[in-house]
Amino acid sequence: MAFNASYPFTLTTLGQSLGYKSWHDANKLLEIVKNITNVDIKTFDNKYHYAIMNGDEIQSHRYSNYLRELLEKVRDGEEFELGIKAP
Repeated sequence: MAFNASYPFTLTTLGQSLGYKSWHDANKLLEIVKNITNVDIKTFDNKYHYAIMNGDEIQSHRYSNYLRELLEKVRDGEEFELGIKAP
């Protein structure tokens, strides 16, 4: 599958797809995930997140539909399983 199909969201478009106006509330949900699991998914490439690099610098963060589904559960107060570990 193509990269853009696998990671179609920026944090802003992810927030909008969850019904928010911008990225702030999606980021709050990511903080909840981090606090519950002790895994910050934005710090490494995984099925939820991918950092686009230009040399040693991160140019953009992209997010998958897997993350959208996870954050829907967090938003709705449902149980979730992260399924990944920090490196």
